[in-house]
Amino acid sequence: TESAINFASNIKNFPEGKNFHNNLLHLGLSMKELGNKNNACTAFAKIINSNEDVEKEIKNKAQTNFNELKCNPTKDKEDKGNKENNGKD
Repeated sequence: TESAINFASNIKNFPEGKNFHNNLLHLGLSMKELGNKNNACTAFAKIINSNEDVEKEIKNKAQTNFNELKCNPTKDKEDKGNKENNGKD
């Protein structure tokens, strides 16, 4: 639990940091370990769907875990779209 808090804190405090995607991957892995599938899937989906240059190893690990958890790619994309559209309708 403490590691998940640390990764989340790093993501929040350094969103443009060079370790952002690595922190996001480890947050997802921590969420997976804690049995929090929804948050793990969201973290992995953010890496997979990122338009930024993400290290291949990080993207591959995110994809592998996304598949292992049987995350719903459609739901994760819809959730992202709903968050972007909130308050704009």
